[in-house]
Amino acid sequence: MKSVADKVVLIVCIRNVQGKYQQKASIMSTGYL
Repeated sequence: MKSVADKVVLIVCIRNVQGKYQQKASIMSTGYL
């Protein structure tokens, strides 16, 4: 159970980080365009 919970937490954290980077990338691209 702990291993599964850890995996879920890691996935959520990775998704959050990816979302932040995507938002920054979109803002940067629109800013330069």
